[in-house]
Amino acid sequence: MRTRWSVVVLLLVMLASVAPLLAQSTITGSIEGKVTNEKGSPLEAVTIVVTSPALVKGQASTITDASGSYRFPALPPGTYAVEAQFPGYQNLKQEGARVRARIALAVNFVLPISEVKEEITVTAAAPEVSVVSNTVAFNFGERYIDNQPIPENYYKIIQMAPGVNFDYTSSSGSAMLAYGGTEERQNAFTLDGVNVADTGAGQHWVLPSIRWIQEVEVGGLGAAAEFGGYTGGVINAVTKSGGNALSGDVEFQYQSASWSASVDPETDEEFSFQDYAVSLGGPIVTDKLWFFVSAEYWKQVTTPYKAQGSSTREIPRILGKLTWQADDNNRLSMTLEYDRVTNENRGVSEFVLPEASSKQEAPGGLLALHWESVFGSDYFLNVKLSGYSGEDNYLPYSGDDENGYIDYWNTEYEFANQDIQQLNDRSLWNLGASFSVFEDDLFGWNESHTFKFGAEYEQAESTDVWRRNGGFTYYLDSSNCDGGFKELKADPTCGYTEDAFIEFGYGEYDAKPKYSGYHLYAQDSMTAGRWTVNLGLRYGSYDGGWQSGRGTPTVYETSYLAPRIGVVWDILGNAKSALKAHYGVYNDKAYTYLWDRERSGDAVIPDQDCYYNPDTGQFDVCDEPTIIAADMGPVEQASVDEWIFTFEQTLAPQMVLGFDYINRQFRNIMAMINTNNDYTKYVATDNPFGGGNLPVYDLNSPSEFELTTDNGAYRDMQSVILRFEKRYMDGWSLTSSLVWTDLPGNIRKNNGYANEYRDRNGLTNSDGNMDFSYNEWEFKLYGDVDLPWGFQLSGNYTYLSGWYWTPYVRVSGLNYNASVGRDINLTERGSQQLAARNLLDVRLAWRTDLSKGMSLMLWVQVFNLLNTDTIIDVYDRWGTYYLDDNEFSGPRASYGDPFDVEDPRQVRIGARWSF
Repeated sequence: MRTRWSVVVLLLVMLASVAPLLAQSTITGSIEGKVTNEKGSPLEAVTIVVTSPALVKGQASTITDASGSYRFPALPPGTYAVEAQFPGYQNLKQEGARVRARIALAVNFVLPISEVKEEITVTAAAPEVSVVSNTVAFNFGERYIDNQPIPENYYKIIQMAPGVNFDYTSSSGSAMLAYGGTEERQNAFTLDGVNVADTGAGQHWVLPSIRWIQEVEVGGLGAAAEFGGYTGGVINAVTKSGGNALSGDVEFQYQSASWSASVDPETDEEFSFQDYAVSLGGPIVTDKLWFFVSAEYWKQVTTPYKAQGSSTREIPRILGKLTWQADDNNRLSMTLEYDRVTNENRGVSEFVLPEASSKQEAPGGLLALHWESVFGSDYFLNVKLSGYSGEDNYLPYSGDDENGYIDYWNTEYEFANQDIQQLNDRSLWNLGASFSVFEDDLFGWNESHTFKFGAEYEQAESTDVWRRNGGFTYYLDSSNCDGGFKELKADPTCGYTEDAFIEFGYGEYDAKPKYSGYHLYAQDSMTAGRWTVNLGLRYGSYDGGWQSGRGTPTVYETSYLAPRIGVVWDILGNAKSALKAHYGVYNDKAYTYLWDRERSGDAVIPDQDCYYNPDTGQFDVCDEPTIIAADMGPVEQASVDEWIFTFEQTLAPQMVLGFDYINRQFRNIMAMINTNNDYTKYVATDNPFGGGNLPVYDLNSPSEFELTTDNGAYRDMQSVILRFEKRYMDGWSLTSSLVWTDLPGNIRKNNGYANEYRDRNGLTNSDGNMDFSYNEWEFKLYGDVDLPWGFQLSGNYTYLSGWYWTPYVRVSGLNYNASVGRDINLTERGSQQLAARNLLDVRLAWRTDLSKGMSLMLWVQVFNLLNTDTIIDVYDRWGTYYLDDNEFSGPRASYGDPFDVEDPRQVRIGARWSF
């Protein structure tokens, strides 16, 4: 404890010169560099001018200091020209400097003495490789967003980033898995630097329109100390700001249901889409105050694989943003966002009938205020206030007084009504700032330093009220009905057998948790000659518990200390090749699903099954009620230890080759464990997979649950990325990546809902390749080419070698672990593999210029052009093991069958009028 507080005091002293609450910056990048003469001596008072349409005033300037150093610490993302001007020397300009959010780019100049009187400017290409930053990030700008075939889903913009894929087993279908992360909740999600992650589940919450986006960054690898709250990746979007000229566009996209191929000819499918968007931006006061506003209505109809109905999703949304350049040194911005998701028949599937699905209603809004200030040439301050509030409700179609029904023992169909209604509320607020100090030649090495100090305070609440409609759910058996399921649906009483039961409690919650957290960091980027050393230290603390009157205020209390160190070597001294090494510790954010089953909150509804009694005609043979709630044990904040080695080489103007080796070790993973070891061990003989024996543990007394990170859970990830980028020039662009990954471990989920640790049976065969989490091999390629007569062809191709999966068996006849220990892996984890996937999306567009600066673009795009019906999820339950009879029953008819396949080929047209 004494060590912890000494660290806090040290960091607070470092922050003493700034505002009481400071935070990480994040929607701008930077350009820095040195100016020398041809003999290598630094030149002082050289004027450096950057110009770009991204700047409110169009350009900014500074001068070099005594060491020849200059910096532009806060530049909006965009393409810049950088010019060095000095009397008696030749002016030099470097064009095409690409500024990306949160990345520092070094642009150096060697000025020759001018031999002529008139002023001449020599222009060259700006560097493509950062020789000062350790961060490995992948950026998708307006050109990618406007020209590539993207299904108008913000979170699918990032699907072409190396090492990033989607968890198609998730309810949204677009949950991102990055860099060894096995759940979307491991990622940080920000919009204009605002945390937009779900405070409850930790997943994405806000749903931006891609029409608002100027740039999306997918990163987190090798990040400096200012970045935290993730063990996967970081997804940050920068919204558009307007400009000094009034501009806008009106866009329409449409897809008819008849333009799609069929996934299952026996299913009445529909895949349709329509989207209407209008955007306008420009000056309120030229060179002073910009605005941007955009509104969109989005509607999509999809039919899940073999579903007996379609799901209709509608999203109206609007964003407004003001950017004010108060003076040369101060810039302020304000962003307001609102969206409302309505999803009819959410959750409908092969086994969930439309009447048993949900109606999703999810309104929400966001506010972000930013102030950036440059003090002279040596100090930079960023302050922010931000937050969001919203709901995400899943409502029944037949009211909350009507029960749900499941044909549990036969067809497994859910019918009559939704089983569990969900009412969810979220709110999150952040306040903070960061402060940068630039110093040179502190140690006499002709070195330059960029110090950055910051802190952040966050406060969050969540509410989850999940209750069974009608008070309980019926689990029946249509094999007892002469007319099968059809008769059961008409008269459920025919399914009343001795195995039929009604279920109370399981999966029901009345939870109102909350948390607060603060984070402090200090870092230095020191450049001397060809070397840059990046040092940083991040400290944070979380206090989580229950809202007033709902339980113990503090049940989850953690702190962490995360060092970061990186080295960058500019190999040839010309910013064309760089060798980088980095080590860092990264800690995950807090979210209330980590402790929402802590016992004092009384959030978990008692679980009880009552079986049908033929003698009384009632469901009155009841198990003892159980509560799957836990005491809090030892906890540490989830973390990943990361080693990265990177080589980047400029091959030609606008062309870069990169190589990355990544080693990440995931630790302190939360799990609910049973500390009661009162088990009787049995041996199941004749394992259907290769014979042999399978241990089965029967719990003899009630479970004693504990939520803890001291549990032995782990994952280890190694990955190699080979990447190539040829930016748009000479009418074409091309980007490709080849990724190899190895990801062994023994746990998939990252909260107290992990099946592996709730019971000893969950740890059987739990080690191996992480299932439904990654592909060993991945190849991605995308690009575009200009064609004659105003046409353009673009597309992207993805090869994935196939996810791993594991067959399991359900045990019948267990006692106190009947609900938490019933599933056992039959083989080593990840023993089975899905087929490889080949996905190709293409887009053909035609653009023509109209009068007075107006243009019209028309396009047609095809998703999954190859129309592969590759399986992306399967039914992995092999069958049942009956403990009393030592007998396996299976395989089930559905075992190994596809639960989901690729979406079919879909054709979509679009038009955009711009001015």
